[in-house]
Amino acid sequence: MKYLNKNKGFSLMEMMVVIAILAILTYIFVGPGLRWYYQYELYKEGESLSYMVTYAKNYAISNSAYTSVCASGNTITIYNNGYSSNSPCSGQMIDTHSLTNGYLSYSSPTPVSFSSRGISAQNSNICVQSSAINMYYVVCVSYAGIRETSGTGSCPSNC
Repeated sequence: MKYLNKNKGFSLMEMMVVIAILAILTYIFVGPGLRWYYQYELYKEGESLSYMVTYAKNYAISNSAYTSVCASGNTITIYNNGYSSNSPCSGQMIDTHSLTNGYLSYSSPTPVSFSSRGISAQNSNICVQSSAINMYYVVCVSYAGIRETSGTGSCPSNC
């Protein structure tokens, strides 16, 4: 007659080894995954920022009016300034975009503004920065055109 083995489960030591292996694998894959997620969010907001600046330029051309893009905290706003560029962050509000993530923020040394011909009224930039991964995405506007760049550290004051 055969004896029946009643101990068919895992021992405590085997269970601890399995949990340790899962913890190590989680640590290896979650860290880079979070960084990639934060980078994705930064680039997504950077592309939205680039779209807003291009939209302001096209609006200026199609409506023969000065337009400006102003950054304030976590909000970007496009204004129609009419026939004057004296007060760039006032006038009729055209469009606005707000950040929803607490680790992203906008900054701009001066507002970006376009003449009625779509030419930049001054050299300026608008930057979105991620405090979670210490990276930035900046849209530089000059008389020559619009360009985008990104990097590590804090937002550059000029392009």
